[in-house]
Amino acid sequence: MGGLSITRVQALVPAIVFFAYCIQAASEKKRAIFVDDTLAYLRKYGFDGVDLDWEYPAARGSPPIDKQRFTSLCQVCEGEIRGQRQGIRLTKD
Repeated sequence: MGGLSITRVQALVPAIVFFAYCIQAASEKKRAIFVDDTLAYLRKYGFDGVDLDWEYPAARGSPPIDKQRFTSLCQVCEGEIRGQRQGIRLTKD
């Protein structure tokens, strides 16, 4: 039978997360959408913070520009959080 086994899915998860960050950080518009959606989710479900944890931007197959893109994503997120003053915290790893 075809399909993905649990082992194959577990092996793909880091690549999927990496790919998601690459897409979300790729442009100013996508960063803004990501931040808006993230903050809406936090408010809707009563979370008090978000941790942006992209282990290796610009490494392990990620293009060199991703380091700057991740920095920009963090700056946009931090600016929105400060502007809204709703007690939401941001950590960046």
